[in-house]
Amino acid sequence: NYFDIFLYLLQKIMRGVIVLIAYLIIAKICGTASTNNRGTNNRGRNNRGTNNRGTNNRGTNNRGTNNRSTNSRGTFNNVGYSTKYYHKIGYMYEQSPIATSVMSMAAYDMEIAAVQCLSTCQKEANLGTKSCIAVNFNTRNGTCQLLSKQPLYKYDTKVKSRALWTLYTEEPIKYPRDCEDIEQKDIIKYYKIQPDTSKPPFSVLCSKHDLYRTYIQYHDRLSSFDFQKGTWDQYQNGFKDDHTSGRKVYYWIGNENLHTLTHSRNYSVRFGCENSNVRSGCEKTKLKRIHYSGFLVDSKQNYYQLTIGSVIKNDDDMDDAIINGSRFLTHENHTEDACASQGGWWYKNCTNANFNTANENMFWGGMKCSISRIRVQLVKDDHMFLNV
Repeated sequence: NYFDIFLYLLQKIMRGVIVLIAYLIIAKICGTASTNNRGTNNRGRNNRGTNNRGTNNRGTNNRGTNNRSTNSRGTFNNVGYSTKYYHKIGYMYEQSPIATSVMSMAAYDMEIAAVQCLSTCQKEANLGTKSCIAVNFNTRNGTCQLLSKQPLYKYDTKVKSRALWTLYTEEPIKYPRDCEDIEQKDIIKYYKIQPDTSKPPFSVLCSKHDLYRTYIQYHDRLSSFDFQKGTWDQYQNGFKDDHTSGRKVYYWIGNENLHTLTHSRNYSVRFGCENSNVRSGCEKTKLKRIHYSGFLVDSKQNYYQLTIGSVIKNDDDMDDAIINGSRFLTHENHTEDACASQGGWWYKNCTNANFNTANENMFWGGMKCSISRIRVQLVKDDHMFLNV
């Protein structure tokens, strides 16, 4: 029994020694490369080794403590600079790899094998052939796939859930800027977007039926929320029905989010109204729409004042009913404009349209609406008005 215990302890000690030696070898290889190539070889002292590529630009500042991701893996030194990889546990990126191999250190320790995989990626990138910027690492057998591409935004359809894999990327995977950046095409669903990276992401409604334009508003006359009685705070922060099935969806993006969105990129806007005067029984009626060339919402200090472009396309009965320069008011602001008692909308000496009034009273010009929706479309130089 004592002999068995001795053998067991000896095996544990030997395993620890092997892991330590392996770790020191990798560290020495990386450190030697760093010293020889970037340190004293007239590149470390000319502000490219220690200053620009070392702790300043790529190390502590940009990749290290810059709060670019909360799920970052550790750093390692390689060829003169430290790199921080961002990882997504339980996922892999389905791309044709530059190379695939099993890490030798996997026989001893998977953590070290992961570092070895990342080191291999960096060495491949420094060869100048095909740049490696991401890896898929298998946490069971140590398989390392070197990738020349990485997902840019969340909801990328090539990022698959895989229990034994971890995806490492050089850059954090960002939230999409709007619905048009999203590749997953569910029929209608809420997604988080982040038009301005200095502000937190927020939820928006996206729909496959509308070419994945970003919804600002959706109001069905059968919805349970009373748009007319919505408060200033509710319209500022936004509100929604989490159930996106059926015909009772209600949604407002939030004025603060709308301000952020419209100041991040150039957008046109479409207002849609289903005419309740011609809707009867189960008859399917086409949504009437009007498309404006520009759409910009100012800050809270200016009452989310509206700047809108010219009409570029409209259906019958959808005449220009938006007053440029209108300010957003709710029923609480009725002393500034008596018409504000109709509900949260843009007013300037009253209004010619209101999609956010009582469920039965939505209107655009002389037309009443049973369903209303507002969505923005990214202005693109070459084909900005296609599919309007």
